[in-house]
Amino acid sequence: MISEHLSNQQIMAEIGSRFFTARINMDISQAELSDRSGVSTKTIGHLENGRKSTGLLNMIAIMRALNLIDEIEHFMPKPPPSVKSFIAEGGKIKVRKRASSNSNQRQGDTSEWKWGDED
Repeated sequence: MISEHLSNQQIMAEIGSRFFTARINMDISQAELSDRSGVSTKTIGHLENGRKSTGLLNMIAIMRALNLIDEIEHFMPKPPPSVKSFIAEGGKIKVRKRASSNSNQRQGDTSEWKWGDED
């Protein structure tokens, strides 16, 4: 299980192991994966061994070849828009209107309010 307690190297090794397992489960060789992805077998080996960083573009190409590209949505979902991004894109925030004032004050009546039974 990948957690924040693992080092970057340990996480890379775990991800590599998962790529290896996915390839084996599809019953394809590194050479066939190389043909499908356009990534060299040497780079695929480095990824599966988790010893060297292979680059994001190579990882995406391999994920695509293993039909795993949709998994990106699971480990890195798109965050909801923030207010800052909304404003940066030219959006306007609707400001609620204040409650209207007393009708007597709107009409210029400055007399004090009284109950109906008061004179």
